[in-house]
Amino acid sequence: MSKYVFKPYSSIFPELFNKEKDRIAPHLKKALAIEHIGSTAVCNLGGKGIIDIAIAVNKEDMDATSQQLQHLGYEFRPTFSTPDRFYFIIHLPDPEEENRRYHVHLTYPESSDWKGFISFRDYLRAHPEEVQEYAEIKKQAAREANQEGNLYRKIKEPIFQKINALIDKLDDFSKIFIEAVTESSLQEAIAFLRKYEDFSLFLLGNLETHGHKLTFAPNSGNFKLVRHRGKIVAIFCLTRRGNLLVQSELSDRRLSEKILTACQAEDLPILGLLGPWDFCQHLWNLFKEKAIIINDNLITKNILYTLDPSKQMISDEPHVRLLLPGDYPQWKRLRIEYLEGLPSDLSEEQNHELFLEKVKNKISWGYFLQEQLVAMADLNAKAMDLGQVGGVYTVPSFRKKGFARSVMRQLIIDAKNIHQIRKLIIFTGENNHPARKLYESLEAHSVGYYGLMFGNNHSPKGSHAN
Repeated sequence: MSKYVFKPYSSIFPELFNKEKDRIAPHLKKALAIEHIGSTAVCNLGGKGIIDIAIAVNKEDMDATSQQLQHLGYEFRPTFSTPDRFYFIIHLPDPEEENRRYHVHLTYPESSDWKGFISFRDYLRAHPEEVQEYAEIKKQAAREANQEGNLYRKIKEPIFQKINALIDKLDDFSKIFIEAVTESSLQEAIAFLRKYEDFSLFLLGNLETHGHKLTFAPNSGNFKLVRHRGKIVAIFCLTRRGNLLVQSELSDRRLSEKILTACQAEDLPILGLLGPWDFCQHLWNLFKEKAIIINDNLITKNILYTLDPSKQMISDEPHVRLLLPGDYPQWKRLRIEYLEGLPSDLSEEQNHELFLEKVKNKISWGYFLQEQLVAMADLNAKAMDLGQVGGVYTVPSFRKKGFARSVMRQLIIDAKNIHQIRKLIIFTGENNHPARKLYESLEAHSVGYYGLMFGNNHSPKGSHAN
């Protein structure tokens, strides 16, 4: 029988643990906790299919509890035990297999073993992306180890080290503090955002345009930073219009809860969330769990691209120009079509003001056929030497003619020559294959996923879009 195998996760694993817990718990009077650990305790992980059980007792009760476990049929394995952790096995009848192996790890709450078992399990349960990576490594180890235990463990060691390093980083949340960005911490905050500039442009743009405090501007907000052991690990801002912009190098429910608490202290609705996909997905789920968001209006997982304008050897496009004040009626019509299904809270007057601001700042381009606007694109956000492309839209009857490509080419030229942009940042829905083909043909490179999430809450105010 092969010892090192990989079996898919089964929904019966929690049931098997609970059945065995119910069998042994009445006989373990000194047990302080009985926990399901290991790969069968993490949904979708998979592994050898062993039900691992951790039992915590006071240290002085370990010997007596060991005797009780042996009376219940468990075999004590001294070779694999330590003074702080006693190891036992048993084989029990199983609905999926003839017999299934169970392990019991008997220890005490203060031991490093107990803390390691629980923290590793809880981290994986909260981070499905790490579960997927770990599962692939386990499959590789089972495939390549040839039943050699040392090789099997060697293949898995890097992922163990990676996950434990992430756990260590999150371990002491008593040392996480949220504070307002001030003049004295402003440059430190900017340096953090520049470190993650591909995902932080909306934060950098709002900071540059409106400053770090809430004003009457819809996109302004009070910038806050999160410190862990004195180091900035996240920055977020809830704008007046209700969009939470966030950038974090940690992903943990406790951090999400702290950010939510800080946002609830402000007299502003929470209606949208923008930031790295993985972090925002967890935070949005928390919003829904806490009934901050009742219904989703729009959830998009976007592929994020970067593009270097200096590497583009292209010439001016004759049918493309910057938009002028008189183009407003046509721009408005195309914008309504572009925003169909997207949340918006701007009045007619605000839309006109937005357009005139784009014209003044030379950040909106159009493709014209005999004075008819048929395609357009914008620099949606600009900060320092970064620019974010958005609003790329072509009238349906004029698609597949290369007009959007022409607009993009002129935008790239002007971004470099007029705005001195070093890097353009572009995102589009992961299933928007025509847009992806366009951007990739312009030598844009994908760097990750960005989330745009909008919904409704208890507030009578409408939903918002950046």
